Amino acid sequence: MPLAKDERYLVQRTAAYARMSKDSELGIERQLADIRSKATDLGWRIVAEFIDNDVSATAKRSRPQYEKMMLAARTGQIHAIICWDLDRLSRKPREIEDVIELAEVDGLQLASCGGLIDLATPQGRMIAGIKAQVARHEVDQLKRRMRRSLAQRAADGKPHARVPYGWTGDVVEGRRLGPDRLDPKAAAVIQETATRLLAGESLRSIVVDLNQRGVPAPHGGQWTTPPLRAIMLRESNAGRRVHLGQIVSEITARPPILDPGFHDRVVALLNDPKRRTNAGAPKRHLLSKLAICGKCGNTVTVNPGRPISHATPTKRGKSPGYACVTCFGVRRVQAPIDELVSELVIARLQQPDAAELLGQVTDREAIASTRMSLQALEARLLRAADDYADGVITAAQLARISNKLRPQIESLGRTLTDSFGRPELAAYAGPSAAAAWRSAPLDVKRSIVDVLMTITLHPVGPGRRRFDPSTVEIRWRESN
Repeated sequence: MPLAKDERYLVQRTAAYARMSKDSELGIERQLADIRSKATDLGWRIVAEFIDNDVSATAKRSRPQYEKMMLAARTGQIHAIICWDLDRLSRKPREIEDVIELAEVDGLQLASCGGLIDLATPQGRMIAGIKAQVARHEVDQLKRRMRRSLAQRAADGKPHARVPYGWTGDVVEGRRLGPDRLDPKAAAVIQETATRLLAGESLRSIVVDLNQRGVPAPHGGQWTTPPLRAIMLRESNAGRRVHLGQIVSEITARPPILDPGFHDRVVALLNDPKRRTNAGAPKRHLLSKLAICGKCGNTVTVNPGRPISHATPTKRGKSPGYACVTCFGVRRVQAPIDELVSELVIARLQQPDAAELLGQVTDREAIASTRMSLQALEARLLRAADDYADGVITAAQLARISNKLRPQIESLGRTLTDSFGRPELAAYAGPSAAAAWRSAPLDVKRSIVDVLMTITLHPVGPGRRRFDPSTVEIRWRESN
């Protein structure tokens, strides 16, 4: 129950509140010892102790014990609060105003180990408000100095936070002792993944293979696709220091894992909008979603058919086939088409210019310019998201900015992806192309087909049974 005005100094039910920004049991115990001593001096009886350890008073995340204590104050379960100092209770003027309101309405008393703050008087409320403003100013100054320090570290090429996957280093109490060193096993995983991605394999198939081989994930356990993708997108892999979404320097205290150009190609591949939107089930057929329907121009998929063992007197068995599910004008038996395409690809890979065609790269200066433009747009989008989080812009304004920038980002991403060659595929060209093709993963085969040719499957007349290669139109891509 709220206290009457003449009972405000005769407090019987008091809460002790202690808080530390960094985990320190010793610091908490010192606060509580002083708080208990203060309660004895005032003649107040502590009935509950609320402790938020390793929690900042200005953090956006909640302080569970603080909120529980304030609920107890609002419901009359406690009539006073003692903290070590006012900045331990809160550094936000708005929260201090909540305490002042409880003092005015319900008679809540507030004391710190430095003395009694009489919130029943204008002078007491003024002192509490001033101390809260001073505490907030100190926090703002600390944040400003910290942001400046982080920006300077980034400009100097110094790494930040923990040692990431791919490197190892000596860290004592959060501070690095000397430069980071390559972790041979982890760095090899990143290098292998980059090579396999550029050769056409999917992240999903690489994750499955890593788990089957027992390669541990960064924090133990098994790999999943999102963490591996995030690792492969890190600019630090190429020795670049990122600050606020932009590359600001070269990392000076850590050797790179990937060549910058090699890494750029990986990032362009993973950020390709076409790749992201087609992240469904893995492809299990050579030409599914690659070959084109000769009637309507859309890509074909695979109809699994009906095995002979499932045939009935009225329904005969059907072999799997490529079919257009848009116009239903094409359905072709899959096996002879795959065999024909494989023979043609092997023959093309054995030609002298095949390796050059697979590995050709367009203007490198244009690639660098496109990459810088892409990074600038992505940084603008990140800043807009930060402005929304800080309340500078509204959700509608963020959506408007996002709707305008995302198409530009996706367009530049496609341009960048199309600018890179596929030198990893060049290893499948040459005299041993037949053996290399047979042993290649399906993802790689599909990539080779996509680079070398376009395939159009034309419809055939009714009743036609014998496979006619002329109904499979092949258009070869030419080198620049």
